[in-house]
Amino acid sequence: MIDVHIIPVLKDNYTYLIHEPIEKKTAVIDPSEIQPILTILKKNNWSLDYIWNTHHHWDHTDGNIPLKEKTQASIIGSTKDKHRIPGIDRTVSDNSIFKFGATDVLIIETPGHTIGAICWWIKKEDL
Repeated sequence: MIDVHIIPVLKDNYTYLIHEPIEKKTAVIDPSEIQPILTILKKNNWSLDYIWNTHHHWDHTDGNIPLKEKTQASIIGSTKDKHRIPGIDRTVSDNSIFKFGATDVLIIETPGHTIGAICWWIKKEDL
């Protein structure tokens, strides 16, 4: 079962740290601050493999580069936002499947808030 940590950041935002226990992969979603993430990683003795961005706004991406520098995690986001996401390494698009360890994650484009907004759906877990 996927382990999910909901982390309050800034004044009114959240980031999510998720851990896939079979292949021991860990991802963070929309890191605006890095210290709370690093604290949980250290506490659980996890390494960070991926930084997933749902869209390009600063309050979801400000932690990308400092977190990548500290952990060597790959930054992944929408193909439509590739020129706006700091440090992006890999892009995903609608209906593609991202392999998160032993778990498939479906990418769903959800334009509206931004043109490149995406959701990461872990169907197996209904997350």
